[in-house]
Amino acid sequence: MEKINATAARNDFFNILEKGYLDKRKYLIYKSGIPIMILSPYTKTIKRVAKNRTYSNLIERVRKNKLNMKEGSNSVKILRDLRRHNG
Repeated sequence: MEKINATAARNDFFNILEKGYLDKRKYLIYKSGIPIMILSPYTKTIKRVAKNRTYSNLIERVRKNKLNMKEGSNSVKILRDLRRHNG
């Protein structure tokens, strides 16, 4: 899995999509050293989600975290806190 800074991913997004799809690559996108998301080819992701049934759990965690966010909150601080508490 290749690590990419969020700014670099934004600037080169369509090339990353093309490489990920054609070469079946996975990318870990991070901001300020905190993992934000994984970008992987569609078929691999769907198979993994179906196998582990983690998608609904992930959606529930995102919903709960979103409810805790206030307008103008510091997203980096929130992400660091989530990383510490949810490992």
